[in-house]
Amino acid sequence: MLGIAGLLVALAAPAAKPSASADTSALIQEQALKAYTQGRLSEAEGDLREALGSYIRALGMDSDAVPIARHIAELLQRLGDSSSALDYADKALAVTPGDAQSLWIKGSALIDLGRYQEGLDVLEKCVDADSSRLEYVQALGRAGEALDRPDIVARAYGIAVQLDEDDGESWFQLATAQVRLGQFQEAQKSLDRVADLAPSRPGQIFLQGFVDEHMGRPNDAIEHYRQHLQIHKSDQLTRRRLVQLLERANRWPEALVEARAVAQSAPRDWEAAAVWTDVAFRAKHSSEAQTALTHLTKLSEDSPERMGQVVSLLVQADKKAEATKVADAWATKRPGDPRGYLLQARARMLANQEKEALPYARRALEAQPDSLLPRILVARIHSDLKQYAEAEKVLNEGLERPVPAVVPLLLEIGGVREQRGDVAGAEAAARDALKREPENPRAQNSLGYLLADQNRNLPEAEDLIRKAVAQDPDNGAYIDSMGWVHFRMGRLDVAKSELERAVELTDGDPVVREHLGDVYRQLSLTSQARDQYRLSLAKDGSNARVKAKLDQLHP
Repeated sequence: MLGIAGLLVALAAPAAKPSASADTSALIQEQALKAYTQGRLSEAEGDLREALGSYIRALGMDSDAVPIARHIAELLQRLGDSSSALDYADKALAVTPGDAQSLWIKGSALIDLGRYQEGLDVLEKCVDADSSRLEYVQALGRAGEALDRPDIVARAYGIAVQLDEDDGESWFQLATAQVRLGQFQEAQKSLDRVADLAPSRPGQIFLQGFVDEHMGRPNDAIEHYRQHLQIHKSDQLTRRRLVQLLERANRWPEALVEARAVAQSAPRDWEAAAVWTDVAFRAKHSSEAQTALTHLTKLSEDSPERMGQVVSLLVQADKKAEATKVADAWATKRPGDPRGYLLQARARMLANQEKEALPYARRALEAQPDSLLPRILVARIHSDLKQYAEAEKVLNEGLERPVPAVVPLLLEIGGVREQRGDVAGAEAAARDALKREPENPRAQNSLGYLLADQNRNLPEAEDLIRKAVAQDPDNGAYIDSMGWVHFRMGRLDVAKSELERAVELTDGDPVVREHLGDVYRQLSLTSQARDQYRLSLAKDGSNARVKAKLDQLHP
């Protein structure tokens, strides 16, 4: 027996036609009608193979019969032969190019064949031609999902809910797309409809929690995530989001329960172990914190970068001596390894023991004189010790190496000069870096922030920072710079929004919190300003400038 492909080949040639005349034309039309009618009967009886053969014979007798070509294409699509369906949809479109149904079949066939962008383009034309058919807009929505185009998905399901206001599934798909587009208020309205129409729809509770989280309702988000986890206990991604929310709310005992569950579900997951350790320390569960730390240290043993993060975590937990001990133990096992020297230097630097850190950093630099990291570390330690001339000397020596990392070194030189009060010198170094690499986002941000901090050339500063943000939209340092330039230009509401996001992206960097506190103070939000200054000092208690600002705010 012939398969569908063989059947199509056998029937593709048009039937032989007698010489043209009115009688023969009528006869051909009659035969085509009989074949088509027989096809409909076979289809009604469920014999799709026989029906397909009859339709193809009918089309062979009347090649311009768009409804027959279109119906063959649709039947082939149902039978799973998308390639042949595409051919017959094209036959129909050759006669009527704008036929919506033929466009729908063609677009769906292209999607099935993995030709997603072509399929999307065709389905957009289909919906443009006829947006009154639910199956058309749903096909467009599925194409948008396949191509990760939430804008297309939102358009499609926005039409779908207009066609059927009681379709809870379309409302849910619309809400999902709106969330991905950051349209949280619109997503909330869509979710309200889902709650009315399909309250038990899977995924609804999580999505509501996600919307709550991004609309500034953390307590509601926590409750919705917990409800979701009661149903989906193994969903550790949602549990991780819950941990983050509980951490931000300083609900450490609750966060510890969830962080422990995440770590136990993935014992080789370093990030989960790090969160568990950090939360255990913050929750003041010493024994569990030590258990988590032991586990984390084992996972970090082969990575100096991860051991560095372990050291940082211990310093944040006010375990400076233990941080130094961990770094020394790792380095002792690897004598002469410059990575060990770097780790020892970093541990002491984080513990505010710059003098003790310097010899280790210098050993690392002596072992790798062409490496950027130890050179910058040595220079920063000298800067912290207010040995600015020595810091700049170390960096300038790097510029003389055979293959210097010019732009990073120039930006570090600019930072050293700014620290010692040489603003003009800092600007010169930043402009030199930008001249060498005009599209370097670090250089753009460095010069832009310097100008904003000095409250001059603000249009240029804004332009530079916007370029940096465009290249790295989620860089907390760049977002902080953008918020700061808005503050300098008097756009307090915009500055507030940007800096609140920067605080989140930088995990509460003390300088960013100071900037946000300044904005709150200008907006007469005294309580919020005081909170930000206090949180800034909690991470950098030596900042006299922030202490003075806090003292100026009466309790």
